This record gives sequence, C-alpha cells and structure tokens, in this order.
Amino acid sequence: MSVLDEADRKLTDNECAGARDDYRAAMQQQEPSSAALANLDVAEECEALQFRLKLGRLYPGSFSVKLNLAHALVKARGARRALGHCDELLADASRSPTERCGVRRVRMKAALASAEYMIAAEDFAYLIEAVRDQTGHRRFAVSFAAVIAGLEDWRAEAFVELLQRNLPKPNDFDALLAAKAAELKALRQFEADS
Repeated sequence: MSVLDEADRKLTDNECAGARDDYRAAMQQQEPSSAALANLDVAEECEALQFRLKLGRLYPGSFSVKLNLAHALVKARGARRALGHCDELLADASRSPTERCGVRRVRMKAALASAEYMIAAEDFAYLIEAVRDQTGHRRFAVSFAAVIAGLEDWRAEAFVELLQRNLPKPNDFDALLAAKAAELKALRQFEADS
C-alpha cells in the first residue's frame, strides 16, 4: 500500500493527524494530484477541529478555548454548531465588553455561513455601535466590508437590504451595500431563469 493510499485510508477512518502527515510525506515524494491536495485540506481542517474539541474537553470552562472552537467550526463548515457555542458564551453575563465583541464577530461569521441573516444583522449592529467611537472603528469597518463583498448566496439579499435601511453603518458603506444588493439580486434572477 502506497503512502497516499494509507493517507486515504486514515482519512476515511477519521485519523486526521495521521492522514495529514501521510499526505504531506507523499506530496514531498511526487507531485500531488488535485484530489490529493483537496484531501490534504480536509485532513488539515479535520485535525485542527479534532484538536480544538480535545482542548474543549480538557478546559471546559475556558472562554478562549470555546471561542476558538466556535471559530474553527465556522471554518470547518460547522457554522450551526458554532452559533450554539457563541450563544452559550453570550449567555454568560460576566463577559467583558471586549469578550462580547469577540464572540459577536465569530457569531456573525457563523450566522452568515449558515444563512441566519437576522442574527448576522443583530451582531453587525452591536459591533458597529460598540466600536463607533474607538480607533478600531475603521479597521472593523474594512474587515466587515470584506465579509459583505464575499457574500455569494442570493438569500443574503434581505440581509444587505436590512443593513441599507435600518442599521447604523459607516457612511462609505452605502456604495458597497448598493453594489452588493444589485449583485445578489442579479444572482437570484439568474438562478430563477436557469
């Protein structure tokens, strides 16, 4: 059995760390195929998530570990689970404003990834208000502009329209939101016509 075959077997058996290492070793011996590269991505993502779950079991009361796990879940297409972790963290009234902002950022990304646009809008409003008078306001605005620009699901059209109408936002967001709303509307129409 080749190293690549062994890596495939380990990935199938959910032995992600071993699969990751075997894929890397095989790729250093021969040029990888696109399938092998895709499997390496899956193995790396799986191993990272498994490790964070292990940390969650080792440190069940750790805010940092729980928030990092929620972030890893979003990246691993486990956004709905990430929403639950974030809701649990937000339910703790003892969280500092800085911690609450961190949780809201991760929850907003999870909400967008799971098409929970009302939750995303709620978190966006909270975050914009929280940083409005701080020096980090512009940095957050730029970061969130990138998130908005990356929306590709036409169902996000209502979210973008809600931001346009009802939520406090930096003035220069208007052009970005208008362009994104038009793009999502065109995408919805394209899908309807297909």
